[in-house]
Amino acid sequence: MKKNQLCREVKAHLLDIVEQKLENLPHKEFLLSHVKSCPKCNHLVQEFSKLWNQLEYFPEIEPSSDFFNGVIQKIEKHERPKQIPQTILTRLRPVLKAVPATAFILFGMLIGSFLGDVRSEAKKDSSYEFVSEYFNNLDEIPSGSVADAYLNLDTRERRD
Repeated sequence: MKKNQLCREVKAHLLDIVEQKLENLPHKEFLLSHVKSCPKCNHLVQEFSKLWNQLEYFPEIEPSSDFFNGVIQKIEKHERPKQIPQTILTRLRPVLKAVPATAFILFGMLIGSFLGDVRSEAKKDSSYEFVSEYFNNLDEIPSGSVADAYLNLDTRERRD
């Protein structure tokens, strides 16, 4: 394990190390050897051990009967959601969420309308009339003529 990770493990299990409850510690051999070799962790364990041993000399204090209820009430008061005053913007928020989608749809409709107008303009173009007239003349080719044979020529490969 890396030194920084061992230092964090020592800090996380400081009470267990001080009370010498080492059987549940993961990597206890590494932690103990690290405490002996690392001056910072060694100092931390010694100082915490002194403080922990001094706590034995203080008298135990019994909390009042309503102490826990008061703590729970303060926690509940803190965790209650604060009511936000309803402003016009707050009321319009669901409507405002739909604005981008609506704008996108309207933009698509305008583009479609524009493209439809461009296509109708193309129909009025003289080259369109020429091509249309050319293909209409193909219907007037007499059957059995060379032109008719050419038009009906099957250019696909025949597989025998």
